[in-house]
Amino acid sequence: MTSLQFGRYTLDAREYRLMRDGQPVALPPKPFDLLVALATRPGQLVTRDELLREVWKDVVVEQSSLNAAMSVLRQALGEDAASILETVPGRGYRFVAQSSPVLPAPPASPASVRVMIVDDHAVVRLGVRSLVERTPGFAVVGEADSLEDAGPLIHAAQPDLLVLDMMLGDVSSLGSIKAWRASAPGLRVIVLSMHDEDGHAREALSAGAHGYVMKAGMAGELSTAIAAVAAGDVWVSAKLSQAILREFADVASR
Repeated sequence: MTSLQFGRYTLDAREYRLMRDGQPVALPPKPFDLLVALATRPGQLVTRDELLREVWKDVVVEQSSLNAAMSVLRQALGEDAASILETVPGRGYRFVAQSSPVLPAPPASPASVRVMIVDDHAVVRLGVRSLVERTPGFAVVGEADSLEDAGPLIHAAQPDLLVLDMMLGDVSSLGSIKAWRASAPGLRVIVLSMHDEDGHAREALSAGAHGYVMKAGMAGELSTAIAAVAAGDVWVSAKLSQAILREFADVASR
């Protein structure tokens, strides 16, 4: 039987539990089974003989056993009993409360990969945010436009992945990567760059990055790069030499 909700009550036959306003209601086994037998037939007359067969099964008992179990059940329900159970004299009982199944909770969604963006151009940050938020399972948790702001934000937010502009103004950001990874264990880094030379990609990966994406191809590559790097791979833009990937294949374990 699916768990049932009726008024202030939740009945869970599988867990052998009756709750009222979130608090357990103490019921001996037979009165509980009696409630289940009636609640699973809402609005129907269930005869005394049917209840005796279902609740006591193969055990032969007197009608007085049913009367006693019903009395205990009504006492447990208190003033709510009259709106839940109806006695049909000489015949049986009817469950008259409005009830509905309690649907199981949906499975929890997988935790999002937490992404931080560090770039000194607002338009680029907006573009990266848009790409990240369109990628299922990823969420932006912060942005910074300078090295000074980025460090404290990374330490506070503990992102899983950092999308980082290679040059912030006239200053290279690569020298900060190892310190940031130390302050946020497990952090993986993708560097964005204007440069399409293999040497710059090698420099970024040697500094501790896990991916190198050229801004010119960002719209077509960044989502794929983010997913690959978050999964533990190394990524470089397609225009660059694939030899770089072989050279830095062990970067994921650093």
